[in-house]
Amino acid sequence: MEQSPSQSWISFVNSLGPNNYKKTVRVVSGNYLSASLYDLSFATGDVFTVTDMFPTKVQAILYENEEAIQTVNIPLNYKGEFQIFPDEHPYLSVAELYYSVQIGALGGEGTRFENKKSIYLEDKTVIDKGEILELVGLEEKDSTFLKFSLLKEDTSPFVLLPLTCNVELQECHDDQFYTLDMILQWKMLFGRKRFVKITKGHSLPCLQHFRGVAHLSPTYSFKVVCSGGTETIVASDLDIEVIEVSGKDWILNFTMTLNMIYRIPVNEFPIEVTVSKVSSEINTTSGFRNLEVGQCLTILKKKEIKKCIVTESAKQHFLVPSTYQGTIVKTPRSFPFAFDLFCSRTKEQGIRVLVRKAYKAEVPLLSSLEVGDELQVLTSRTVVLEQNARPQELEVVECVNVNTNQTINIPLYAEGQFLEILGESQVCTLAELLSQPHSVPCNIMVVKADPSVESDPLPGLKELRLEMEISDPCLIALRRDPSPVILALPIDRVKVSIEVTVHWYNKKESVQTYVFCHSNNVETLHGDQYAALQEKYFFSKPAPLPRCIQVKKQDSKPLPSILGLAWSRAGLRSPRATAELDSHC
Repeated sequence: MEQSPSQSWISFVNSLGPNNYKKTVRVVSGNYLSASLYDLSFATGDVFTVTDMFPTKVQAILYENEEAIQTVNIPLNYKGEFQIFPDEHPYLSVAELYYSVQIGALGGEGTRFENKKSIYLEDKTVIDKGEILELVGLEEKDSTFLKFSLLKEDTSPFVLLPLTCNVELQECHDDQFYTLDMILQWKMLFGRKRFVKITKGHSLPCLQHFRGVAHLSPTYSFKVVCSGGTETIVASDLDIEVIEVSGKDWILNFTMTLNMIYRIPVNEFPIEVTVSKVSSEINTTSGFRNLEVGQCLTILKKKEIKKCIVTESAKQHFLVPSTYQGTIVKTPRSFPFAFDLFCSRTKEQGIRVLVRKAYKAEVPLLSSLEVGDELQVLTSRTVVLEQNARPQELEVVECVNVNTNQTINIPLYAEGQFLEILGESQVCTLAELLSQPHSVPCNIMVVKADPSVESDPLPGLKELRLEMEISDPCLIALRRDPSPVILALPIDRVKVSIEVTVHWYNKKESVQTYVFCHSNNVETLHGDQYAALQEKYFFSKPAPLPRCIQVKKQDSKPLPSILGLAWSRAGLRSPRATAELDSHC
């Protein structure tokens, strides 16, 4: 069996990165008893797999004039906003990025880097010095690659860089505002220090007037799966020695989850397994009702399958393969308030909308709207109003009134019942729509069902929102009984325990005999499954909340505050938004 030297658990977890923490270890010495917390004990010889890691505490070390002056604890649900400082040390290899930067949890922009020296790839691609690369994902072929979007003026081609590639990439400046939750989930660095600037909305006394720099230092706990499929949570300070195990020997006759099987190296596939336990909830998971205890499966390979998250009027949620062959047509979106426009705009392409409800501006710096006005949404900005002899800031959406060709400012609370203006309507497949630049998110209607989908639920639904395309990690499995069929099992949603019985070494036969024609199954998502995808991918790039402000005219009532309603209608996560509104107002 291949194995690494033994080390303390603390040393082991400190070596884990954001993309390589799902590892299996065997306890070689020590004993951990914590009955008051988790009723858990590890003994020599125990094997368990780390399946998740999450922060349990965050400390901020405050600096002024490059000197640490204070260390404070920040609650995990803290809603104050920060700006991040780019790491001043460049990354000298792609492997450094892999072990330091969070990949795959991004639903909006990835981290951007400036290339400090030319990169020459084997396929003759040259990435010139000074070009900007956006880290967008991870791909596993024969080895691991990081996927970048090469940002150019006219196009953004994708390039794959192997971990062995020597580079000099400098993190770019980021002018966005982030809550602590956002930073921890997709902007934290591992093995490097993440410095932030305290900006606005801070309620902690030690941060309200602090204008220096803070170093964020989180403490993590780990979810592990033990022999027999038992899941538990352990802290990072276990007093045990462990050894990382890999290869095929340890997995034989060992009860595992699909998530654990997915972490087996690609060269170990295919393998044969027996289903030993099936979760009761799998009976309501679309397309996977036929898995039964005692069933034998051959896991042929692991694969990330492109799928789209589709929502019907915020009531039903679906996961649709990007290969879906139904006929669709793009339909216009509705934006009740200017704040909806603010949340839905993109940097690459402004939204063009029609005003369907008039709005009367309260002060000269703002602009009125008439029914029938056409607007091209540009950006958002902050304007300063004089109210009661005091300057007050107000966030607005900046647009061009196409009718008058004038640039105007619309406050975020303005209700205009805006309707998106689309180009010429055309019917297409989902893949054809996704190939168009800046096509997601959008509204669609399925006008013709996919003939390969049994009881296709999408035709007939009037308002479908195409949220985003994701890469869904799946195990491609062959089930021979009662008749041969290929299954694509999503590891995060199919809850079964399996035992590995034997490795199937006739790999040539397995690849040639069975064609991986994945079913275009439309999967219905439960609320918790949809929430988990929201948490992982952030469907819309979270925008900083506007400040609630009272803008008054003489002898008039304060303007209504409808930002919470606008936030929820924009498709962002309403519980967090509601809490943030409460803290801002």
